[in-house]
Amino acid sequence: MNKFLKRLKNKKVLLSIASGVLLILVNMGYITPEASDQFLTNANVLLGLGVSVGILSNPDKDKPLRLPKVKKQR
Repeated sequence: MNKFLKRLKNKKVLLSIASGVLLILVNMGYITPEASDQFLTNANVLLGLGVSVGILSNPDKDKPLRLPKVKKQR
């Protein structure tokens, strides 16, 4: 169960779950495909903000953030 909860911090997993739920709702006729697209766009923006702030991240990587090295100009 603990590993499952760790997976829920991954942006891709959350978007996959949201896509599946929206697909079911569209197929059952509860929402339109346009509303589904708008919801997924908003969800992607909110999850992207969560990743950039550090709330959501890849739970498998416990390593610190590695920034690319920049060569010094003389």
